[in-house]
Amino acid sequence: MTPRVEAATPWLWLLPSLGVGVGLPVRVTARGPTSLASRFGVRFELSVCGPVFGFVTSLDLFPGIDRDDDEFLRLTILAQISI
Repeated sequence: MTPRVEAATPWLWLLPSLGVGVGLPVRVTARGPTSLASRFGVRFELSVCGPVFGFVTSLDLFPGIDRDDDEFLRLTILAQISI
């Protein structure tokens, strides 16, 4: 779960709604059989949504992780359908 805040423009007939947001992703990993470690990061998010279809992309950065690690940066691109 990532708590976040987003601001968006309204959808106007032919113009899609544009949104921008920031959040605080939390990554929880196992350190051993009985302990967990958590790392906090920052999320940047952009969205374009019409009346039925939309696209959302987010970029998560975890500054506490080594930059050579695959988990330092994560890009997500999603499509959504509204009913």
